[in-house]
Amino acid sequence: MAKNKTTTLARVEKRFLYWRKTRQKRRPIPDKLWGIACDLAKTLPTTKICKRLGLNHNDFKRRLKQLTARHGNQEDDQGQFVRIDSKPLDQPHVFSTSNCLIEMQNRNGSILKIFPINGQPVELDSIIRSFTRG
Repeated sequence: MAKNKTTTLARVEKRFLYWRKTRQKRRPIPDKLWGIACDLAKTLPTTKICKRLGLNHNDFKRRLKQLTARHGNQEDDQGQFVRIDSKPLDQPHVFSTSNCLIEMQNRNGSILKIFPINGQPVELDSIIRSFTRG
């Protein structure tokens, strides 16, 4: 997955370089470029983005804040990330809710998404074991 993030950052970096070569002097960065740079902040640290794209960190954070305010804080709507260690679990873990998405990625890059339906219990132990072995 890190390769995809770097590739995406590299593509955005090329777009910024092209814009800088072809822009008229003293023109502000177009909103479209700001938008794609801000999209990277969903998966990459802002300091890394700013360094690679040659952006002022304070300006970038201000843009992120503006976009979040304009489009609503989607992270709050989506919930929070919970990391589950790959070590064996001592006791069975049963999970039950109707407002949840469980997403896992294994070492091969395969992604598994679990959507519990109507509060039906989900036995995470067997699912995690099967997915990580496969």
